[in-house]
Amino acid sequence: MKPIGSQPADGTVPAHVAILMATYDGEAHLPAQLASLAAQDHPNWSLVVSDDGSRDATRRILDDFAAAGHRVTVLPGPG
Repeated sequence: MKPIGSQPADGTVPAHVAILMATYDGEAHLPAQLASLAAQDHPNWSLVVSDDGSRDATRRILDDFAAAGHRVTVLPGPG
């Protein structure tokens, strides 16, 4: 049995996984959440974040995560 997220033997690309996250003033826990996502072995994923008007460093943390090469889309809020 091969590990979850490993490249299929026939060379096909693994299915894309869209990860949806809602956040509001999440700077205390966001780095650990993003590190957990980045540590997964499934290679074909992207992150869509709905930020409900955070007033802390949430946006900077998400921007830094994207700058590190991760596919991140931030939908500004509120609403």
